[in-house]
Amino acid sequence: MPCEEQVVCVRFPGYGTTRRLGRIESYSSYAYRDFGIDPDLFGRLLHTVAALAAEVRIVLVPSGAGAYLLTDLARRLNVDREGVADIGVQVVAGQSKVIQHWLRRHSAHRSTLVDHPTDLAEALGGHRVCTLLPSPDFDTTDSLWAAAAHHSRARVACTFKHFSRLNSLGPNLLDLPRRLGLRQLSTASLGWQAAGAPPIIDAQTADYLARSRCAVWILHTGHPEDVSRVVRGLAPSGPARRVDTAR
Repeated sequence: MPCEEQVVCVRFPGYGTTRRLGRIESYSSYAYRDFGIDPDLFGRLLHTVAALAAEVRIVLVPSGAGAYLLTDLARRLNVDREGVADIGVQVVAGQSKVIQHWLRRHSAHRSTLVDHPTDLAEALGGHRVCTLLPSPDFDTTDSLWAAAAHHSRARVACTFKHFSRLNSLGPNLLDLPRRLGLRQLSTASLGWQAAGAPPIIDAQTADYLARSRCAVWILHTGHPEDVSRVVRGLAPSGPARRVDTAR
């Protein structure tokens, strides 16, 4: 059983890309998934981390989920890059506030919003759950999550990725070894970037993970309860990959 002082850093699941919305009459769960959001997964992960807060301190990091629609609209209307980035930050900040308001109502443990990863050490002194707001200092929510793991001195850090190829835009993690190195994740060493797919994580993320020296897990989006399992030292129930942070 984890000790009281343990810190766990969790990035919420998001699809990263999305299909264009067709004609819809109302926003069903399926329609939300077209925005890159799965309400069921969000709810299950929130219940998981709320239960864990009795045992460990938790840092929650939003994903890019939901930002696709408005940033895509801005690009189509020829908004400049700075404007698109600002829009993305505002949408992701909304996700952080959804998480925070849910915790205020459903969690028995004190939680707070935190502006920047460097503020986490102080915030964790008075709160069991901290939810990060996005920051322009980080290019992606992956790098925000990795910086949070580093600055909070987390012993476990979890993120969620899809484990199947989506429209040929990314690697199939099921084809990769069960233990992955940072070099594999942040370079084209396995060949998928040559086919037009980006690395799984960017260089900024890899740098922060290398400095964090915590147990890093990439979990399947369909198994949010696996956060609790890996914190307790159990094997994940769904597909997962352990990251070797040593370089």
